[in-house]
Amino acid sequence: AGYTRALDVIIAALITLIVIFIIPTYHDEDFQKNLDSFYQLFINLKIDQLDQRTFSTSINELLSAQEKLNSSIKELQFDSSLYKLKCSVSELSEIQKSTEALLSGAVIIYFYSDQPGLFKEIAGKFKYYQELLREIIYKDFESKENLSQKLDNVNKYDFPELRMGIKKLQEINVNKKW
Repeated sequence: AGYTRALDVIIAALITLIVIFIIPTYHDEDFQKNLDSFYQLFINLKIDQLDQRTFSTSINELLSAQEKLNSSIKELQFDSSLYKLKCSVSELSEIQKSTEALLSGAVIIYFYSDQPGLFKEIAGKFKYYQELLREIIYKDFESKENLSQKLDNVNKYDFPELRMGIKKLQEINVNKKW
């Protein structure tokens, strides 16, 4: 009985090693899918058309996408010692921080959703950040300097979380495919 158990463990270890080296791109693809999902949810969030309940649902969807992305990032960081990644561990950390900042900004806006006058002003600023993120992801800007200038035009006290998240994504060239 002892020999069969040892043989089972050795076979399982060999299968694991084979899978790790034969299918090393799974985590990259999973990461890219989760990153794209988070960005699409953030960009397509139509905050001025949401009531308190549907806004809450949208925030929960963003949170779920963030959790999946964080899981993918952890897997990539763990696997970075096994094979060459398409991005550095520090870039992964920056992406994680920036998406957390974007989520934080959306959550802050949620708390203003029951104040119609203030919310309308805030929604307009949020849309501007959504547009900047869209430009970064789809390279809809003429130059990196043009995007930096647009970011500088935003009052640095209006949603510093969103500003920081967008700035970090711009710095690490988030639109490259990992």
